Amino acid sequence: MKEVAFLTVVYPGCEPFLSDFLLSIRNQTFKLFDLVVMNDGDVDISLIRACKEINLIEIPVFDKTPAQIREFGLQYLLTSSYSKVILGDSDDRFSNNRIEISLKYLLEYDVVVNDLSLVGGVDYFGEKNYLSCRFDNRVEIFIDDILEKNLFGLSNTAINFERVDSELMSIDKNLVAIDWYIFSRLLLSGLRACFTNEAVTYYRQHEKNTVGLSCLSASNMEKHFSVKRLHYQKLAMVDDRYINFYVAFSRLEDYFSDENARKAYLQIIESKKTIDHPLWWEQMQII
Repeated sequence: MKEVAFLTVVYPGCEPFLSDFLLSIRNQTFKLFDLVVMNDGDVDISLIRACKEINLIEIPVFDKTPAQIREFGLQYLLTSSYSKVILGDSDDRFSNNRIEISLKYLLEYDVVVNDLSLVGGVDYFGEKNYLSCRFDNRVEIFIDDILEKNLFGLSNTAINFERVDSELMSIDKNLVAIDWYIFSRLLLSGLRACFTNEAVTYYRQHEKNTVGLSCLSASNMEKHFSVKRLHYQKLAMVDDRYINFYVAFSRLEDYFSDENARKAYLQIIESKKTIDHPLWWEQMQII
């Protein structure tokens, strides 16, 4: 058993990306880690099983929501006594130094969030170092930075599990913004986080993403609204600062039930100054 785990989830549809994922895992400069794979749906990962360079732990999971799968995996790592956990999606790939840099900054911080470069489909390469347009290298990230938006993904973060308990890894099964909720809980509990652009996650933008870093539009605004409302509802049970956010989004619920009102809302958002390099959920605002 090693002290460091790399946790990922495989799901039906991720198969075209597994070779890229595996190559970036094999090429990591830090080698002493277990690759823990949550297999959602009996996905064929024979390619990963055949790689003798990696110590694979495969855990089948069936009939669970995405939130339940993540919770199951994180709780497994807690009970297995891993001290450092790196998170990465199986449809993404990573710079060769990702684990090494994460461990470097976990010596000082409890959470590390690294940069993203956007990749579309199988071959298309989009914008490099997306988060660096908003954050400086080695800057500390506070809870106020993620009250209305999120930069902590389940593919560009690492956690010092010596500072985490089972309660902090408890996740409501209906949550969609699982990452936003987890890291909000961690920062609310007093853990410290920093951003680094010294390592990169090549973040895949495709139709199976939960949301991607997409702009607010008529087709996705209801999803953005429901995700944020539920996020604030659950965190309002933990910290009073979220109550006003939850109340405000609850008041918007009736407004959003009318198609003309939704169009008017979107026009107002579009008329505002465009947010440069928007983060997850940032463009759905209270107005």
